[in-house]
Amino acid sequence: MKVSWEYYVMNHLENFFEWFLVQEILIQVLIVVGLFTVLALVGVLLYYVIKGIAYLIYYLLKGIYHIIRGVCLGIYKIFEGLYYMISSKPKPVKQENDVREEEIPASQKQNIRTKTTVNPVEVKKEVKYVDSEILFCTECGSRFSANMKEHLTSEGIGFCPNCGKQFRVAEGMKSYV
Repeated sequence: MKVSWEYYVMNHLENFFEWFLVQEILIQVLIVVGLFTVLALVGVLLYYVIKGIAYLIYYLLKGIYHIIRGVCLGIYKIFEGLYYMISSKPKPVKQENDVREEEIPASQKQNIRTKTTVNPVEVKKEVKYVDSEILFCTECGSRFSANMKEHLTSEGIGFCPNCGKQFRVAEGMKSYV
């Protein structure tokens, strides 16, 4: 006996529609909203499942690639070491900054700019240390007053009254100011 799937599906749909139309209008609206919500959630869930499987496959293949690359590089280095050991030739030393002129095409030589590194300049406040021989401000040339000499002796620090330049007494020189 042959089963008619079309009849089977249509029979269930007709039963659902009959049940749906018997319900009140508020319940019909809630059923429609619920169906759309369930369909949206199924779509989002399906999207994230497919995305997760794609990421899993991608990172699995990436890991396999790196493993194979590492194994091949190790085999290459083993054979390279064996070659230099058997042939008794010295292994050439690579320098990072060693760039030969032949390796750079003529078209790219024009585009090469020299790399300059700019070191940040640290701005320091200039402080003059006073010893017994300095009697004048090095900035404006005014003579140290007796009051300023006293302040330098007692505090170890002073400022020029004209320009505001800071002066400090050098260690062991307080008695000479």
